[in-house]
Amino acid sequence: MFLRFTTWDVHEISRQPRGIFQSAYDLADAPEVPEWYRDALRSDLGWFEEHLPIPPRRRFADGLGISWFRSEAQPSIARLWSIIAIVREQGIAVRQIRSPHPGRVLYSDSLQIVAVPWRDSSR
Repeated sequence: MFLRFTTWDVHEISRQPRGIFQSAYDLADAPEVPEWYRDALRSDLGWFEEHLPIPPRRRFADGLGISWFRSEAQPSIARLWSIIAIVREQGIAVRQIRSPHPGRVLYSDSLQIVAVPWRDSSR
């Protein structure tokens, strides 16, 4: 099983909901967000930058590939909940999506995959 945490905004290239990290980075740089929240986001995002492999950019297929956590990546997913709480506190709705087959896999490691969604999303 694969997990993805998204907002309701749609990414202009993939036409898929934007991932939680995109919103978190935006908020971490937003001057209107209280400094305490920005510091907490930067700290948590820094943890992910250290512990979550960054897939090669070419694996994102010019913006069509999207990232999914493997359900076994529990330490990373547990850490993500503090980011989700801050994003929600700033008024951005976050949802969790589960899929056994999120698309054609372009990249894979022990914590995540990058996949191009199937054209038929019911798959």
